[in-house]
Amino acid sequence: SSGINAEWPLRPGSSVGIFCGSVMKTVDAAGSLLLAITVPSLLLGGLYQNDNTTPYWFMPFKYLSWIRYAWNAMMVNEFRNVDHIECDVQEISCQFNNGSEVLSFYGIENNIWLPNIVANLSLGLGMCLLAWFSLWWRLRK
Repeated sequence: SSGINAEWPLRPGSSVGIFCGSVMKTVDAAGSLLLAITVPSLLLGGLYQNDNTTPYWFMPFKYLSWIRYAWNAMMVNEFRNVDHIECDVQEISCQFNNGSEVLSFYGIENNIWLPNIVANLSLGLGMCLLAWFSLWWRLRK
């Protein structure tokens, strides 16, 4: 169904969009702010930038990336119990033999999916609270 319902605070991406819309006065400005927040989150999410090779000056932004937490939880869920990865193609050598090697390659600790989900939900709820505070502040003036 469309519209705001009880589960929208649990979706961090939606919460960031609601926050940007509540902070800015125009749709164009909200779109620009959303782009400025989303692009670093995408780049530091884990697919393009390995957790082990992130420069130290990007660390605060890395921990604010809702995409990173979702990526880590998905990767742990997918590969934590994979004992053997088979390659069907004879000409190509497999880079990974098991799921632990895949997680290690991406710099993800094994069996940490629950903290990632809790962090993601907390980011979503935090953005909703910031959006609410922003709207309250505007109406107060």
